[in-house]
Amino acid sequence: NNAFFFNEGKNIIIIADKTLPEAYTEFLMDSGIEFENGANFIVDHFNHEEEDGLHQLITSTAMNRDVIRKDVGKIMYKGVAMTNANKSPLVVPILTGSKTSYVLAEDEQEAPVAIGEEAMLVAGVQGRNGARITVIGSMDMVSDSFYDKQATGNNAFGQELFLWATGQRGILRHRQVKHHVVGETTEKYMYTINENITYSVIVEEYDQTKGGWIPYVANDLQLEFIMLDPYVRTSLNHIDAGRYESTFQVPDTYGVFKFKVDYRRAGYSYLIFNNKQTVRPYRMDQYDRFIPAAYPYYVSMFSAFIGFFIFAFLFLYTDNGKVKLE
Repeated sequence: NNAFFFNEGKNIIIIADKTLPEAYTEFLMDSGIEFENGANFIVDHFNHEEEDGLHQLITSTAMNRDVIRKDVGKIMYKGVAMTNANKSPLVVPILTGSKTSYVLAEDEQEAPVAIGEEAMLVAGVQGRNGARITVIGSMDMVSDSFYDKQATGNNAFGQELFLWATGQRGILRHRQVKHHVVGETTEKYMYTINENITYSVIVEEYDQTKGGWIPYVANDLQLEFIMLDPYVRTSLNHIDAGRYESTFQVPDTYGVFKFKVDYRRAGYSYLIFNNKQTVRPYRMDQYDRFIPAAYPYYVSMFSAFIGFFIFAFLFLYTDNGKVKLE
């Protein structure tokens, strides 16, 4: 069935019309997309084609630029909408209605099913296993009559969408994970508390249109240094050619930690990996011999010694204030 096919890592493309078989609606609901069977077409009284008196032949430019990367212009659409009713983080809105659009329920006396950009015209699901589901709510949108219209970008939009839907774009991978003490180049089996270490990794994206794996450039990657809870959370800065780097101080706590990168961005496959790392306390010969905060105590200790010797000298060698002479 569809769920088994998807769980096996395969991609699924569904092109719907006003109704869908119950098996598909249940599958989409389990995936996070609510398809409004029986609902009216999406309507927009401000962004529509002139020849359409019902304002159901709408246009939209509200699209996800991580999926549709070319400037394809406005998209012509006539069909139903979907919603992300459960706010699933796996759902990727690809094309939504404009802010002035709405979807009425089958009973037009009821409140609208969706309003504005919450009405998804084309939606995707990015599975944790890398598989993707793409759902289009209109047969007309991908028809020859819509593709042939020069004033719309349906044809270019379809080509861009196909690249994403079939995993030919937006697939991330990592390689060459390295970490070492600042000033050194070799990786250590065990780090010491409070050491400054540098962590680096190369992240790449698969893009079929650019010949395969290319450097991935972003400004929102983060690194966590975790032992049950994150002790350090810091940004990974892009250096060059997809290489990201961060320098931080090991916390003053010893144990078994993990370097963890958990990157989830709509339109891209998930990038989740970690490496275990042991952190030990100082050896006996690594502690400071004198602690600046303890200087007052050092002074008081030595002043007590000096005072004792002065007292002993005066007590042993003086008599009523006069020094005893033999």
